[in-house]
Amino acid sequence: MIQYTVAMAIRMVCVIICFFVHGIWLLVPLAAALILPSVAVMLANNVGATRSGKRVDVAHGVLVVPEPIRAVPMDDDK
Repeated sequence: MIQYTVAMAIRMVCVIICFFVHGIWLLVPLAAALILPSVAVMLANNVGATRSGKRVDVAHGVLVVPEPIRAVPMDDDK
């Protein structure tokens, strides 16, 4: 969430700079102001919930927890 907030703050600075910059240099803050929202959303969506230090993927509102891989069969598997 902090990354999203920082990206939106930078976007606001770029929008304000657009009022003070003229000529071809206007394209730089304008492009940044148009691209930053999508980058911020991708960064915000890339952060997954964690459970016991492992990443847990969330797809379409369903929590997908990978099954642990057991190298040695346990006694109850007989």
